[in-house]
Amino acid sequence: MPHVNREIILFIKISVPSQFSKIIMRAKKLAGIVSFSGYRFSPHITLYLCRFPRSNMPALLRAAQKLKRRHFALTIESASKGLTAERPYYFLKIKGNQNLFLLHNDIVRSANSLRNGFIRSVDHERLSLGLYSAMETRMVKKYGYPMVKSQFQPHITIGLAVLNDRRQFNELKRNLLKTAGKSFWVNSFDISLQIFDVSLRQYVGTLERHKITLKKI
Repeated sequence: MPHVNREIILFIKISVPSQFSKIIMRAKKLAGIVSFSGYRFSPHITLYLCRFPRSNMPALLRAAQKLKRRHFALTIESASKGLTAERPYYFLKIKGNQNLFLLHNDIVRSANSLRNGFIRSVDHERLSLGLYSAMETRMVKKYGYPMVKSQFQPHITIGLAVLNDRRQFNELKRNLLKTAGKSFWVNSFDISLQIFDVSLRQYVGTLERHKITLKKI
């Protein structure tokens, strides 16, 4: 019998290379930043996130394999310019990149057509509480996720922020100096189906995980 308080979440991301991931994780630890409850993901850039029917996963994988996007480079913004504390998370921005936006748009177009209009419980809740802007509300209703298309702002989520804690913010910024302006090649992205427990408000397992390789230059 299925768990009525659990949802299947489609999670599509670009993984951050280990040399930078280690720096970010160490900086996070030194600054005393905690992870989300049940959060088990290494540093990454989220391309798309939505509630999704598992029965449509084969069709999504076929569509992803047909994408014609090629390898490209991404650059991490310096912490002095790209580190922010919002809603209430620490974000480290990725510099704008046309290839990244094109890949994001391709993924959203392919996955959105297969999600059967599903919307995550957390988004229903935030909509009812008026926590989203007018544009974010439009994106949730049309694409099942607020941070897509014009609202897509590529970043690495560091962890939960203590708002207005300048000591923690400055400690984190200092320990992220080694990532400033560093670039890395993107030659693949990850597609997974995660189990989200609505009552616990956390991820509790993985159903599937797939790596999609981009075409070589």
